[in-house]
Amino acid sequence: MTYEIEIKLADVVGPTLKDLTGKTQAAVDTVINSVLCHRETIDVVRLLAEHRAIAQIWDADMLLSHYPHLTREQAWEVLQACDRTYRAEIGLTWADVDEVVDELHPDTVDLDLNSKRVARCADALQSYSDSDAKLNLVDLLTDTRHWCDQNAESFGELDRTAYQHYLAERNGKE
Repeated sequence: MTYEIEIKLADVVGPTLKDLTGKTQAAVDTVINSVLCHRETIDVVRLLAEHRAIAQIWDADMLLSHYPHLTREQAWEVLQACDRTYRAEIGLTWADVDEVVDELHPDTVDLDLNSKRVARCADALQSYSDSDAKLNLVDLLTDTRHWCDQNAESFGELDRTAYQHYLAERNGKE
């Protein structure tokens, strides 16, 4: 004689599996939080030195110190734009950053553009080693002539165009 009996395993094993699943999820969460989300302070300079490498690092705080009208998010946006157009043979200069800031987030309070132009020129002249600003300017102009020669550009033509721009800027007719 046989009897058919229905056993619902879910009723018997279910609570144990549910408990085991909860413990497994807790273990997975622990692994994710302690291993995969681990924070470590890294000495970037030492790391680069170990690999015989250098890097020029620009951060939002640097930009905020020069451009107080920017928000932290805007400073990051400027750095990202600079990174997209970065050319290793030229590097990144404050003049480059200034151009991007003026394009993306101009300082509406700072209307004295010629003062900014003079500051940009002073930054360019600082890359020359002589302490005499006039000699540095002569070196910059000489290097500009060499650049024109190498890139098949007419220094005289560019200088005439620059002079016209200068007159317009000086007279506020930009």
